[in-house]
Order: sequence, then structure tokens, then C-alpha cells
Amino acid sequence: MKYLQQICILSLLLLSGPFVFGQSIKEGKNLLEKESFGAAKKIFKQIIATKVNDPEAYFYLGEVYLKTEKPDSAKWAYEKGMAENSKAGLNYVGLGKYALMKNNPIDAKVNFDKAIKVSKSKDANIFYELGVAHLDQEKKDAKAAIGYLEQARNLNINDPNIYSTLGDAYLENNEGGPAVSAYERAIEKDKNNPTHYFKRAKVFSRAKAYEEAIKSMEQCIVLDPNYAPAYKELVDLYQKDKQFDKVSTMLKKYVSLQENDVDARIRLVKYLIYNAKDYDNGLAEAKKVMELSPNNPTMYRWIAWAQLEKGNFQEAFNASENFFKYAEKSNIYAFDYENYAQSALKVKKESVAVEAYNKILEMDPSKVEYYGKLADLYRELGNQQGALDAYKMKIAKSKASATDYFYIGNAYLALDKFKEADTAYIKMIDLNPTWAPGYIKRAEVANKMDPDKKLGLAVPFYEQFLAKGDSTKHTRDFVVALNYLSSIAMERDDYSGAKQQFNRLLGINPDPNKYRGQLLNAYNNLGFISYKEGNKPLAIDYYRKALALDPTNEDIKKGLKGLGDKR
Repeated sequence: MKYLQQICILSLLLLSGPFVFGQSIKEGKNLLEKESFGAAKKIFKQIIATKVNDPEAYFYLGEVYLKTEKPDSAKWAYEKGMAENSKAGLNYVGLGKYALMKNNPIDAKVNFDKAIKVSKSKDANIFYELGVAHLDQEKKDAKAAIGYLEQARNLNINDPNIYSTLGDAYLENNEGGPAVSAYERAIEKDKNNPTHYFKRAKVFSRAKAYEEAIKSMEQCIVLDPNYAPAYKELVDLYQKDKQFDKVSTMLKKYVSLQENDVDARIRLVKYLIYNAKDYDNGLAEAKKVMELSPNNPTMYRWIAWAQLEKGNFQEAFNASENFFKYAEKSNIYAFDYENYAQSALKVKKESVAVEAYNKILEMDPSKVEYYGKLADLYRELGNQQGALDAYKMKIAKSKASATDYFYIGNAYLALDKFKEADTAYIKMIDLNPTWAPGYIKRAEVANKMDPDKKLGLAVPFYEQFLAKGDSTKHTRDFVVALNYLSSIAMERDDYSGAKQQFNRLLGINPDPNKYRGQLLNAYNNLGFISYKEGNKPLAIDYYRKALALDPTNEDIKKGLKGLGDKR
């Protein structure tokens, strides 16, 4: 009899086990949805501790880790779930999500395909999670998500969560109407689920229909007064609707619901600093998190961001240093290095900035704009070869601009590679033929190749510049060009040509305080030319103007005396 009782008890446990387990999974998923990550993690770990041979708990534990920026821990959870049951598709989905996060779309597709295969394309939940996977990435693929979610819907037309997430995908694809319709279907299927009202409110918010958004979001917290994300969104909505008196209450309520949940408080810090741009309150909350979780790398990330935006560059730099000291490699992103570089430049740590930009390009060589930033930095540091190499990489990966070739030419010029510099400037002019200073750069190269100006190599480029330039905008370059052309004419005894260029120089009326030497040269040479032409009064006039610029010049005085000037 006792044996039979034991059998009965065991049978009841076996029968009740899956039911209890299922209920616990559902509870954990609800908490995950409400961003109560600490509580959700606790439930999934408790399920795992019961050693129930079901990998689902590992999958959702992995989801918690992903949401709380612990990708390596997420991978561990998915792999543990695979070890429990290699035929269960959910953890293949998880591994695919991890691969996407690591910019490895090939591995992601392999895992996604395995998930579909082991489920024989009949599991709506697999297609649902595949849709979610393509929405959870930094670079969301809304079209792929819609495809998977529509397959999930076709397999299970009564699941409100499928409609709800399908709404998310439509919204991401900028299809506001279908998104609202999907959320309405979700509400029809499950009127008491606050999440559907929450999401519908987000659509209204995007459309700037703030009154409707607030009504839907408030309905969310009527259904569940502890639905934390709704309070966070209401903070933003009340600000946009200029109901500033309600903001503080909502923010305090959100914080109170997350009092002992470090991960949730971290998300609050991110919201305050990144979304709301409320740097002071964000930094205050970050300090509280640090008390609960010392040397938290995510906090250092947002502290660095906030301090940089506030102009506290040393504090920002120090926070970035600590972030890289404590952060897992898998949790470091390009914008972390960008913030690091910006603060490093402000505190004169240029070598750190160079290293940071190089790290960004190591992580993602497709971020072409960073080759430009790196090149600019090298240029400022006087590292012309480094600048040149960076610009070459930039134009190899993207369409080159006239500005790119301008700086490439400058780098070659500084390295005394005149032929290469000229080639770069030619390409620059081809892309922007109306930009007059471009011809000045070719003239600079010619002058480097003809330092004594005996060959007059720069003549055609200065002439092209003068034909296209504006003397009011490019006064300095006009003075340089006209002075050069007139000097070449004088060397060739072309007095008529020289006089024309000198008079043109005087005609632009350059500031004598800035261009004293060029004006003195012009007046002296015009005096000489006038004398050669037999016009002594005009020669005297020019020499007097030269003397006014240089009153102590004895040679000019002697010249005037020789011409019979009695003044």
C-alpha cells in the first residue's frame, strides 16, 4: 500500500511539474516584458535549479542577459539550453541573435535555419522569436521580422503576442497604420494585457498624437500599476505635451518600482542621459547605481557620455578610462571609443584618440567616416604619412570628395612628393572645377618644383585662379598670384605685362598693414617702368608712394633725388 501511495505521489508530481514550470516561464516572461530583469532572472534560475529537462528557461535567461548588456553570459545560457536538448529550436534562435550582435550574419543565418529545421517549420513560437531576433539588433531588419512574424501568425492566429510584435515590426518599417491595426488585434485577443496598450501608445507618440498616446499609456498602468516602462514613457510624453507638473511624479514612481533592481536602474540612467538628455539627474542616478554595483562598466559608459555633453572633459576622460578598465570586450561598442576619443582630444591626449579611432575601425572597417576623423587627427598632429594612409583607406571604401583630394594633396606636398600632390589636386579640380583656391594649390606645387621661379611653372595656375577667383573673398591669394605674375614679367623684360599685373594688384586695394612688402614691390617696379617709358612725373609719384610705406629706405630717397624730386 505504501508503495502504491509513493507511485501516486510521484505520478502527481510528474503531472503537475510541467504545469508549474509553464506557469513559471510565463511569469518570468511577463517580468522580462516589464523590464524587471532582476526578478525575471531569479525565476529562470530557480526553474533551472529544479533540473527540469527543458531548455526554455535557459533561452529566456539568455534573453535577460542580452537585455542587460551581458552578451557572453547570454551565449553561455543558450549553449546550456542546447546541451539540455539539441532538438529544441529556441536556443538556436538565441545563438543566432548573439551572432547578429557580433556582426556575424552568416553564423546567424545558420542558427536560424537550424531552429526552423528542428521545429519542422511548424512551431509558431520559433517563428515568433525569429521575428523578435531581427528587431532586437542595433541595425533592425524590419522586413525580415515581418516575414517571420506573419508565418507565426499563420500557425497561431489567436496569439495576441504575435500581433503585438508584428505591430512592432510594422512600426520599425514606418508602417504606422498596419502597426496600430496589429496592436488593436492584440487588444481584441487580450484586453487586459497592458503591453498592447503600451505599444499602441508608442505609435501615437511617434505620430506626435500625444493626447492619444497619453490616454493609451495611462490605460496601461490602470491595468497594471506596477508596469514600470509605462511610467518611464509617460515621463517623456508629459514633457512633450508640456505637462511638466506630472514628470517628477512619474519618474519617482518608475524609480520606486525598480528600487532593488540594478539592471532596471541602469536602464533608467541610460534613459535619462541618452534619451532625455537630463544629464544632472542621470549622473545622480548613476552615483546610486555605483553604490549598489561598484565599478559598474555600463555606469562609467553613461557617466562619460553625460560629462562629455556637459563639457566636463577631464571627468569624461576619467570615466572612459574606467569603462575600458572594467568592461568585458564583448560589451564595448564603437560609440564608446568615439566618446573616449572626443574627451581625449579635449584633455590633450591625442595619442589616446588615435588609438580609439583605430579601435573603431578594427571593430567595423565599414565606418568610413572614422578614416576621415583619423586622418584629420593625424594632420593636426603633423603626422602627414598617417593622414595620407587614412585618407587612402577612406577613398578606397567610399566615393572620394574634392575635400579628400585636397587633404591628400596637402599631405603629399608636406612630404615633398610633388608629382603625387599635383595629381591629387588635379582630381580635386576635376570634382570641383569652380573652386578657385584649387588652382592655388597647383601653383604651390609648381613653386616647389621651381623655387627660383626661373621657369615660371606656376604661371598657368595663377592665371586660372585669377579667372575664377573673387578678390574680396580670396584677397591674399590674389595678391600672391598678381605679385608672382608681375615678377615673372619683370624677369622677362615684359614691362607692359608687368605693369598690367601691378596695376591690377593695386586695383584690389589690399590692406597696407597686411601686404606692405607686395605693395612696396609694386610701387618700386611701377616707378622703374614709368622711368623707362620716359614718364618722370609718374615715376616720381610711384616712388613717393613706395617711400610712404618705407620712410627710412635710403635707396628710394636716392632714386627720387636722381629724378629731381625736390620734396
